[in-house]
Amino acid sequence: MQTKNTPAVTVDYLTDGAYYALEQCGILLRDAVAAYGRESYGSAIAFAAFAREELGKSRLLEAFAKRVASGQTMTVGEVRAACDDHEEKQRQAALSVELYGTEGSTIDRALRTKTRADPQSREAREADEQLRVAAEAKQKRAPAERARLREQGLYVDPDDAGTSWSRPNETPKEDARRFIEHAANDFSGARERFGRNAPTEIAKRDVLPAPQWPE
Repeated sequence: MQTKNTPAVTVDYLTDGAYYALEQCGILLRDAVAAYGRESYGSAIAFAAFAREELGKSRLLEAFAKRVASGQTMTVGEVRAACDDHEEKQRQAALSVELYGTEGSTIDRALRTKTRADPQSREAREADEQLRVAAEAKQKRAPAERARLREQGLYVDPDDAGTSWSRPNETPKEDARRFIEHAANDFSGARERFGRNAPTEIAKRDVLPAPQWPE
């Protein structure tokens, strides 16, 4: 039995929330691109990281809607608790893995091998395995890493050694570009899928923001 303090939620309520969270993801990515254009690269990463959280929240709420549709009961308190878990939202938003490496690194060599070697050759298979292992490791690290980058893009903090300071205004332009582009690519795919699968009354209500990429 539900009490007044823990009302049950409906499929429509959760689907609305999933839609609004995806909408907010697009808005925050637009703000990230605007900050990038102003050369405020730390803020750009922070906006994009918050956008990813909203993408993850949208996916969580979609999953909850399916649970309720199958007969399970969820309360507002349970939904709110899930929406407050920053790393879980980042985990849900990890729709793809982007691999790149500095020149001469293991990943860089594996990527180069993939482009020039015969796909059936031993070296191509070894490169595939190296990239698979790297992708799995990066996927596991992504939620905590993106949460860290969000904070790093907003606040001045002491470094671990206590000898210098982490400053958002020293964020490299290329780091911001890659971070926003990856988030925008994932949002683009989620937006297209949601438009195909959302109930008619949700899909027709508004047009989700179009994805934007830094120039």
